[in-house]
Amino acid sequence: MLKAQNISKIYEGRTRCTALAETSLTLGDVGLVLITGESGSGKTTLLNLLSELDTPTSGSVTTDYGGRAYAAFVFSDGHLLENFTLAENLRFAMSLAGVARSNAGTYAAELLLPGIAHRGRSSS
Repeated sequence: MLKAQNISKIYEGRTRCTALAETSLTLGDVGLVLITGESGSGKTTLLNLLSELDTPTSGSVTTDYGGRAYAAFVFSDGHLLENFTLAENLRFAMSLAGVARSNAGTYAAELLLPGIAHRGRSSS
């Protein structure tokens, strides 16, 4: 389970920029979640906070996967290895998290929508 309680992200500089206003959500142990929205609406900020790549200005993020590293994030801004397909990127990340190789392919197939596992390999 992943739980965010009243998380926000505010950047201070010459001007104050609220990248994400107070947001709360709870995600269960299984399922696929798609986050969509207009450019600048806070999607990447939200994912960075949920994945703990960034720290919220306020609020908290807690996770409980029963001892398993079971969450995966696929960002649209280049956090994939360009010479790997989407499925290969997922299997590689799972191997780093200690998922047995024999299980990683099955898990990757379950996470990917039909027809996109082969996408993403660089043609160069």
